[in-house]
Amino acid sequence: MATTTNYSWATPDDTANVKDGASAIRSLGTAVDTTMATMVPKTLVDAKGDLIAATAADTVARLAVGTNGQVLTADSTAATGLAYTTISAGGMTLLGSGTLANATVDITGISSQYNQILINIGNAVANTTTYIRFRINDITTNSSYSTWGNYTGSPTFQNNPGEAWYFGGAYTISPSSDNRQSCSLLLTNPNATNANKLGWFSGYAGDTNIFSVTSLVQTTAYNTAITKFSIMTGSGSFTGGSYSVWGIK
Repeated sequence: MATTTNYSWATPDDTANVKDGASAIRSLGTAVDTTMATMVPKTLVDAKGDLIAATAADTVARLAVGTNGQVLTADSTAATGLAYTTISAGGMTLLGSGTLANATVDITGISSQYNQILINIGNAVANTTTYIRFRINDITTNSSYSTWGNYTGSPTFQNNPGEAWYFGGAYTISPSSDNRQSCSLLLTNPNATNANKLGWFSGYAGDTNIFSVTSLVQTTAYNTAITKFSIMTGSGSFTGGSYSVWGIK
């Protein structure tokens, strides 16, 4: 007996007897019905953008389209294993911000979900002549920085091990409104557990002899991810200025 090309449904041969026609048509109808039962009906989808997704073996369901700008992502908690999600603009999350006050400002509970951490300081001023220090995870040893830039008319390079990174020395802040500091520090590998924490630093001090400094900073032998960041004075207390700390994915 002949069969169809795609689904191998049995059909009468050209030489078959007419008397067998009813039986052949009945067999063909049964085969078609069995095959159609395995098909996904078009009524499963209801609107433009609908998708058909599996919820289990040999089981499908409708996944409605998301809103404008959303993207389709894998989600094991969803029935179909898929979900539309909204991407955070810029991938930056504000972890802490405010006015600089007291001798130390702490930002705690920093998550490992961030690939970089950005710290911004604006117009810092203190009640005594001092400098800005940065510390991570309350660790007080093996911090260093290398500095290059221009101040007092000539470029410099230096390496200073100590208890914290600092923007200080020649770059002091003081009670004078003319001697404020603004700077940014970008930590590039905050989650490393077997490498130095590296960062790029750039700052400006409100002094006629100091216009910019750029530094590569590092901490030695830190085997834990950054969970806490401290902004500190070398002595005295902050009396003004602002800070913001951002997590970047």
